[in-house]
Amino acid sequence: MVSMGLVAVFLLCHSLRLSLDAHELLTLSSANECRAAGRRGVPAWAICAVHVSHLLLAVNSAVNLVSFPG
Repeated sequence: MVSMGLVAVFLLCHSLRLSLDAHELLTLSSANECRAAGRRGVPAWAICAVHVSHLLLAVNSAVNLVSFPG
């Protein structure tokens, strides 16, 4: 049961990172065109989502430590 919970937390916490990576891959050429035109190549929501993703990855690490104290 604990292992299933850890897998669920892992998938939940990493899903945003995977979504952002897929978005970046799909919009890479248009982002490069925006940068060449002197504009920001990444939307503001994606920049905010990266910070949330980092928080979720830290939460995932903390949950791993709590579930397996040693």
